[in-house]
Amino acid sequence: MLFIDEIHRLSPVWKKVLYPAMEDYQLDIMIGEGPAARSIKIDLPPFTLIGATTPRRLSDVAAARPLWDCAAP
Repeated sequence: MLFIDEIHRLSPVWKKVLYPAMEDYQLDIMIGEGPAARSIKIDLPPFTLIGATTPRRLSDVAAARPLWDCAAP
């Protein structure tokens, strides 16, 4: 189980990391920089992601929407 508090504040970079983790149960991690950089994929066991939020504005809710759409069956 992965619990993320204030999920609406998640940066776009972390959202991009979480999409394949939720869809394919894999993390794609870049090691190094420039021409020497390489990518490794790490298989993850199935998990449940729970996101908590307390947004007061509709724009804050909209920021988390792509994660909900990705996780919906």
